[in-house]
Amino acid sequence: GLWDKTPAAAERMLQKQVRAPGVVTFRLDNRLREEQKAAAGCSGEPENQWKELFVLYNASEEPVKIPLPKGEWMVLADGQRTDICEKAQADSRGMIQAAACSGMILGCVDR
Repeated sequence: GLWDKTPAAAERMLQKQVRAPGVVTFRLDNRLREEQKAAAGCSGEPENQWKELFVLYNASEEPVKIPLPKGEWMVLADGQRTDICEKAQADSRGMIQAAACSGMILGCVDR
């Protein structure tokens, strides 16, 4: 979903929200489209571990807490690392925290 350059790429955007000044989130459909499968020479349903992505940008000077969408989410990248694959740790209210001046990418398998 992050590298889709086709004319239909905008259709992948499931939700986008401005949460606060400098804080935005969006959810993306990350499943392969038929034209992508054909271009890759895939037949059938190729493996795509993350069915949906949740991207959070925090350009503010303060950490923020954002509600995590329902589902089994894994942190794939944050403001420090890009090689993470850890279960997202939400608080008792279902909120995750993003550090100041950073971002996060999370993947969900159960969509």
